[in-house]
Amino acid sequence: AVVSTQSTGEKITDRKRLETLLKSVDSSYEMLSQHRIRLQTEFQERNKVAAMLKEFVMHQKEQLRSVESRLTEYQGKLQKVQAVRSQLQSHLNSLPDLTTVTKLEPLPEPGSLFGAPDD
Repeated sequence: AVVSTQSTGEKITDRKRLETLLKSVDSSYEMLSQHRIRLQTEFQERNKVAAMLKEFVMHQKEQLRSVESRLTEYQGKLQKVQAVRSQLQSHLNSLPDLTTVTKLEPLPEPGSLFGAPDD
């Protein structure tokens, strides 16, 4: 027998059938009680996970801001390095090409540079 309302139990007059129905109700009550406990535990765990996820997302946003700040800083440094590199390349290009010089005159002797004047 299926118990869906309280009046169902009132219609049964057989004691054995009523005891069977009572056991079924008790069993169902126990199952529902265990299920409620599992649901409550799951609800608490989900709340914990939600809090952890919220904290994780907040931490990730902080890290993103930090990384974006460092990226901006490094992009500025990179621009400075590229400017110096460009200046250096320009300076190198303005130097004479030593491979095209055919013959260089020898340097004077140190004694002639610092020696007594020839009078």
